[in-house]
Amino acid sequence: MSKTERNLKETISHGDSMLQLNVYTNQIIDPTIDLYLHWHEEVEIIMVEQGQFILNVNGQDTVANEGDIYFINKQQLHSAHCLNHAPSLRFAIVFNLSFLGSSHFDACQFKYLDPLSKGQILFPTHVLGNSRTGAHIKQALYHIRDLYNQKPYGFELGIKSSLFHVLSTLVLNQELISLDEATFETQSSKLNYVKKALDYLHAHYDQKMMMTDLANHLTISNEYLSRLFKAYTGKTPVEYLIYYRIEQAAKLLVTTDQTIIDIALQCGFDNISYFIKKFKHYKGLTPKQYQKTYGLDEPIALVHL
Repeated sequence: MSKTERNLKETISHGDSMLQLNVYTNQIIDPTIDLYLHWHEEVEIIMVEQGQFILNVNGQDTVANEGDIYFINKQQLHSAHCLNHAPSLRFAIVFNLSFLGSSHFDACQFKYLDPLSKGQILFPTHVLGNSRTGAHIKQALYHIRDLYNQKPYGFELGIKSSLFHVLSTLVLNQELISLDEATFETQSSKLNYVKKALDYLHAHYDQKMMMTDLANHLTISNEYLSRLFKAYTGKTPVEYLIYYRIEQAAKLLVTTDQTIIDIALQCGFDNISYFIKKFKHYKGLTPKQYQKTYGLDEPIALVHL
């Protein structure tokens, strides 16, 4: 996975000031690669080339199917993991909406780009690859990938025009999602609470923690915190804390020579039997089996999502 801050904001740069876009090809998702929950300021378009995987966006699980297209809007929390322990292959295009902007404020900026940037209009999460809309978008995505990889003279213009083709196809087929002002403000406020909660959990995951501590930190009730957090992450704060501790332990198991007991304690577990039980629940293997199966001399190289 790409580097993130404690609140899961991705910190790596996609492209540069001259080309605010990157294309990630041959992205494999398999049992050794868990694409952890994170968010970024850029829009991401995913094309599934082979197999299936589970894509989670703002707490909603979707089975990402071969041949279909998926959009991650800016600032949306998202993660992915393999389905039924089977690998899958995809490529992703990540770009900043300002790449499509203009120094002249025109109708395109006013009606589409600004609302998309502010989150008042959203890209659809899923477009069927065999639909008329999907067929046009797939052609544009493959064109972007080829231009980016080959970089012929003028490739930047081709990439930008293809992204506009994707956007115009969605607009003309009424696939974009408009939010009214009240819904937009409510969602922004809720998402901000969730990001602050994630920041707190990641900063204190190795310590004893009560959920009342987290609720008090956010100045909201335990009940509201639990409902809100689960709506956006798919887990309650307690479930997410255990999951996050297990993921940190899994990293240490394959990248260090620490003992299983030391790793469990370092990741916030003071009961080794409970640690082993939860580890097997999430990973399908005991810590010792996982270490033997996936142990590496070098840290695992995680792919981008």
